[in-house]
Amino acid sequence: MSGQDLLDRFLSNSTPARVRRHWRAIVAGAALALSSPVQAAAPRDWPCVQAYVPGISEGTIWTGPEITPALRRDWSKDPELKRLVEQAASRRSSVEDAAAAIRAFAERLPPDRRKQDLTKLFAGLLETIDAERNAILEGIGRYAKRQEALAKRIAERSGELSRQPTGNDPAAQAIAAGLEEQIYWDSRVFEDRRRMLPYVCELPTVLEQRLFALGREIMAMLPPS
Repeated sequence: MSGQDLLDRFLSNSTPARVRRHWRAIVAGAALALSSPVQAAAPRDWPCVQAYVPGISEGTIWTGPEITPALRRDWSKDPELKRLVEQAASRRSSVEDAAAAIRAFAERLPPDRRKQDLTKLFAGLLETIDAERNAILEGIGRYAKRQEALAKRIAERSGELSRQPTGNDPAAQAIAAGLEEQIYWDSRVFEDRRRMLPYVCELPTVLEQRLFALGREIMAMLPPS
């Protein structure tokens, strides 16, 4: 659902002009970030321009040895391998540094262990990076729900403000001033969140690219079949 859809859904024609102008300025800036062509499986309120893809497809990244259930299960039992997976999967480490650590690890392996341990390494990276990516997708979904709830609250307070009597009644003026302040701060929160959305929406793709690059590095270190 786009920002303009939220506006049209929740703001009425009776909303004060000053509030509508402020809100429309926010929506105009959010239009691209809060609308997207999505796949059929996407959540109803998916807010990113990037397509919703719920999991990394192993086959599009890895063409090395089969990743068996045993390899998926056993990689975390090796302390050195587990530390390397954590280091290489972390976005705090550059892809170049992660690749260098993988090469150093591969060069220390005995020839008879290289195929199995490097495949375990990729299994660990796939599991770890995909889990982080899925957590980000869930976070984006929560973001969309919070934004919709906030838009609804702003619209409700705007409607309440529009129903306040005009005139010099101090009590009515105090209520109107309070509502205007609430609308202003809620709008600021909405806008601050909206500005972060393009960066957050890129993270699933960044993680896929990281896994792809590290997978290529691992396959380059595998012994010939």
